[in-house]
Amino acid sequence: MRIDGILHNTRQRYRLVSKDESRFAQLSDGQAIPFEGREIEERVVFHSYNYYSDKSPHGAVYPGGSVEIYFNNFQVYFFKFSQDLQWALTKAADVLDRLHYFPVPKALYGREATDSLLVNRPVYYREMPAVVEEFLGQHGKVRLRAVDERGFPTEPWIARMAGMLEYDHKLDVDLLSNLIWWFRESDED
Repeated sequence: MRIDGILHNTRQRYRLVSKDESRFAQLSDGQAIPFEGREIEERVVFHSYNYYSDKSPHGAVYPGGSVEIYFNNFQVYFFKFSQDLQWALTKAADVLDRLHYFPVPKALYGREATDSLLVNRPVYYREMPAVVEEFLGQHGKVRLRAVDERGFPTEPWIARMAGMLEYDHKLDVDLLSNLIWWFRESDED
């Protein structure tokens, strides 16, 4: 049975079904009850900590932390922060808003959805044809593979510092990067 959610208070698993324009939660015991809940249960987890850095002459302790975002207990995003917790709260709200309007509807609703809607999806990255090779929700990224046999060119400012232009065949890119265009047709290579 496909699982669409788990009831918080009873821990029962359910599947969403529609009958005559009404929605029901089909429980694991077969019972169908009216569904008026949220289709996607969102959870944001903040981890706040202090860390030592030796960047100053005598070292120092700085604030930091990380944020994990889950849809239906499936991690879809992650970021670290080195500012205060208020900054992380503001960024988490912005990220949630961007995830709600993610260009590939329902792609982040669980492992099956990401595997069928994101993995092997043709995209453009920095205007170059690419394919999503893997969803890395625990890092807030997707792994992209270049379609061009040369790969992706190194960012120009990095190449200038290194003194040469290099190419990468695979890159891990932020899921919400504006450099990814999600609507490339597979025959547009």
